[in-house]
Amino acid sequence: MSPADNADAGLRHYWARLGQSAATRKLASRVAIGLSWVVLTLYFFLPAHSVLDGWLDPSNYASYAYFTAHGFHYGPEVVPMAGPFGFVLYGFVYGGELFGARIVGQLVFNGALAALTVWFFLRLRGSGWRWVWLVMHLAFTPFVEDLPMNWALLLGGLLLLQPVPVVTAAATAALFGWLSLFKGTHLVLAPITLAVVLASHALRRDWPRAGVIAGAYALSLILCWLAAGQPLGGLPVFIDGVRQLASGYTAAMSLPAPWDILIRGIITFVLLAAGLVWVAWHHRRNPAALAGLALFAGFLFVQWKHGFVRADGHIHIFFHYAAAAVVAGHLFGRHLHHPP
Repeated sequence: MSPADNADAGLRHYWARLGQSAATRKLASRVAIGLSWVVLTLYFFLPAHSVLDGWLDPSNYASYAYFTAHGFHYGPEVVPMAGPFGFVLYGFVYGGELFGARIVGQLVFNGALAALTVWFFLRLRGSGWRWVWLVMHLAFTPFVEDLPMNWALLLGGLLLLQPVPVVTAAATAALFGWLSLFKGTHLVLAPITLAVVLASHALRRDWPRAGVIAGAYALSLILCWLAAGQPLGGLPVFIDGVRQLASGYTAAMSLPAPWDILIRGIITFVLLAAGLVWVAWHHRRNPAALAGLALFAGFLFVQWKHGFVRADGHIHIFFHYAAAAVVAGHLFGRHLHHPP
């Protein structure tokens, strides 16, 4: 074999090894992402840890599964703040109904939240601060009932602002339709989040994507409502009932916060809001960036209301959210123009 043939053979061998090495790294990366998703899905799982007793809150929580299991119609017959899938959120109190269905629902939701968490983490590739956000997110989010739902909606909204595949956008919007039937809070948060997303796409004249997102949400909401055994005509009645409950909640259930806690909350809120305004000013010519920052601002307001309208244990909701959101907002602002 001539020296030229030896050189050609060596070059082919080198490129073959390089290709194998790249393929191996790609496979290892996919395996690591898959394992991370599984671990996070199980980490976010909240098993039933108490049983129905005579206290107010446990009785209330257990009633959600009872209503759905026995075919009560939400709106015409019962008007709780939770929807027909509220038993998935509050099934940690076991009352003898829908135990297996609650486990399946929890795993589906946890899988979605885990996927969104992995997406946001990978989206910020190259920043060491993403590890800080992940630690704060995992430390504070799973231990308050509403926060996992709120983070799923926020991260889902941020994802829908990105140029993700249409199938991914439709699946995320469908997730929003299902989550809208967990609790009245999410029945309000999900459409408002989607309204911000749709406004951003409308400004960019991306009408096909906006149509897919809106259609997937509406179809999912209706199909999930019917799957829960609810008559279609009861949906508007349920929505109106949630509106009436929410309008009277402040007057009926409010509790003032101690002054020292209130002052800390105000300082935290003002600093976070000022940071969002600062980032928004630097990206004022980017509609997608402003839409994402509007979502952060809206969720900050919602967590403040949730924590301080009834300032008992609910206060933890605001501070737990703020601990992770301050890093997430910073990262979102710094990586807006980086390709996913």
